[in-house]
Amino acid sequence: MTNEQKTKTMVQASAKAYEELIRRAKEIAMLESKKRLALGWECREWIEAALSASRVRLAPLDPEIAVLSTRLPEFPHSDPADRIIVATATVMDWKLVTADQAVLRYLETRNQEAIAL
Repeated sequence: MTNEQKTKTMVQASAKAYEELIRRAKEIAMLESKKRLALGWECREWIEAALSASRVRLAPLDPEIAVLSTRLPEFPHSDPADRIIVATATVMDWKLVTADQAVLRYLETRNQEAIAL
């Protein structure tokens, strides 16, 4: 396996773990809000502690990202989530990891680094 293949495999595994972590956090919050789960402490603090322990960083949706997401010239998707993801990667100067070929082409035309899955 080449270094590029190893990196891609690692990124894919990380992306899956991140998605699962977010899905679980949402599920935990929903169960806690319906009194079907007792955490023993405030839900938000519990989730923050879990995220901290996992070393996952969540980017805030700040005004710069929110505004940029509405001003991406010739962006190939109208979905606000896709726009927020690209705007976040742009503002934070992060490499975006995606399987979306249209987004990859868009980022390439803007000389923004991305990793294709």
